[in-house]
Amino acid sequence: SVSLDDDAMSLTVSQFGSVGRAMYAFLICTTGGDDWVNYVNSLVPLGPLNVWVFLIGVNLTQIALMNILTGIFVEKAIQLGVPDHDARILQKRRADAKTARELCALLEKLDSDGSGTISRQEFAVVSKDEHIGSLLKVLGVDIRDADMFFDIVARSSEDGEAELTMLMDALMRMKGHA
Repeated sequence: SVSLDDDAMSLTVSQFGSVGRAMYAFLICTTGGDDWVNYVNSLVPLGPLNVWVFLIGVNLTQIALMNILTGIFVEKAIQLGVPDHDARILQKRRADAKTARELCALLEKLDSDGSGTISRQEFAVVSKDEHIGSLLKVLGVDIRDADMFFDIVARSSEDGEAELTMLMDALMRMKGHA
């Protein structure tokens, strides 16, 4: 049995005399309302087990609170890092516009006679020139059969040549398809 003087006994009872008081003391120590050492000093006369249980409880509670707060901050940071739907649409449109400009420049290079149309001979460069083929693949356009592709695009034309705009529209529709 532990013997306490009257002052120590009244302090211990005032801080831990009931379940409600003990919970209040624990809350104050874990949230920074008072220094935990003031409460531990009143537990020292009751033995080391009571001190250790109290200290471990306070520390585990603080660690749990820090983990919860860290989780909230990390979740918010991740949400802020993910673009919203409108931003993704705008980003896709910008990427498509850039691809269209690059395809337009490529098609203008293929139009060697400057007629605004591309003949079968001019388009044949696509299947023969590795640089142009790889550039198309980088832009997301994979033409596996260039002759068949050209025939489909140029079939509406009377002279067998494909207009640059029609060819560009067809290439943009092909973008991303195998």
